[in-house]
Amino acid sequence: MFEPIEALDAYNKNINVLIGSGASADLFPTLALKIKDENGSRETIEKLATKFDTHSEKLTALFMHYYDTCIYPVQNFTQSEVKDAKGLANLENYEIFLKTLLGLLDRRNDLNRKINIFTTNYDGCLEHSADSLLMSGSHDFVVNDGTSGFHKKHLHAKNFNTFQCQTGIFERATYGIPQLNIIHLHGSVNWSKSGDKIEVNYTNDFNYLLEPTTALNIKEFSTYLGTEGGTTAHIPSVSLDSSKETLNKSPESAIIRPSPTA
Repeated sequence: MFEPIEALDAYNKNINVLIGSGASADLFPTLALKIKDENGSRETIEKLATKFDTHSEKLTALFMHYYDTCIYPVQNFTQSEVKDAKGLANLENYEIFLKTLLGLLDRRNDLNRKINIFTTNYDGCLEHSADSLLMSGSHDFVVNDGTSGFHKKHLHAKNFNTFQCQTGIFERATYGIPQLNIIHLHGSVNWSKSGDKIEVNYTNDFNYLLEPTTALNIKEFSTYLGTEGGTTAHIPSVSLDSSKETLNKSPESAIIRPSPTA
């Protein structure tokens, strides 16, 4: 039989949290599509990528749709522009979530007072919400996104092993500052490749990478993927000039994209 764990003992254990697309579902589209397959199951971008593996034009159009509907909105996200009730509630939930974790750390006796938050999302909602809490002055804590540097910040896994301390009067006591480690397992829109390193830059001034003619050519295809009642079998064909219709050049993002699987 397992021995019961006292609540205070739980506070002093290592705490790791994993969140996924559902955490931001009222702010950004997920990889799920509105159409259904021949079995009546909801299609996803990942599943369609597998089905289109031998159809180069549809596969290319699919990833352009993915960029247009999933990546670009995340790149240009601004908290102050969120007006709808669901979106505002989603942001509030992020802050409640972080406050809850900080409440756990307040009860920890260990000098190393940190919690690891693993996320498979590309968005920066965790960072935005943490910044809002810091700006409000309601909580004293550190956000560790794994970067180091000054003008340019680069990511390194070893940085997650560090934590900060404060000393008391006359340096007779040392206190660990509550710390939230934010770890993007699939990368982030704020990450870009810089040689053999990953540079992290929290901006939302990304340019739209689809050429106007390309966006027009995939419009019917893209719209259908978001049409309730549509089916995989009736996805419209798409005609692209592979020599011309590509994404404009930009710094290569460091994210794991959906890919065809066996």
